[in-house]
Amino acid sequence: MDKNMKTYNSIEVTREMSKDLNFTDEFFFRELAISMMRKMPISEIEKILSFTKTDPLSKESIYKINAFDTDGYERIKLKRLFERNLILYEAEINTKD
Repeated sequence: MDKNMKTYNSIEVTREMSKDLNFTDEFFFRELAISMMRKMPISEIEKILSFTKTDPLSKESIYKINAFDTDGYERIKLKRLFERNLILYEAEINTKD
């Protein structure tokens, strides 16, 4: 197979399944997207999504928790993560300005 050739995912569906009201076109397109995201290198996904990792035990987070100029919402979020011993992973769709 040519290295430059793009690979596409597909789903084959029986007519009976396509008539089932639980399985809509949106359902199948979402399944395709999920499958493609699992196979796609993270560097390609980062062109579509912005990722943020918040670790309340990081030096930056500990500083923000104790700093007077930290936004109240940010401080509360960090304190809750700290109290529950959690790390928060977030993703946001990149938009062109």
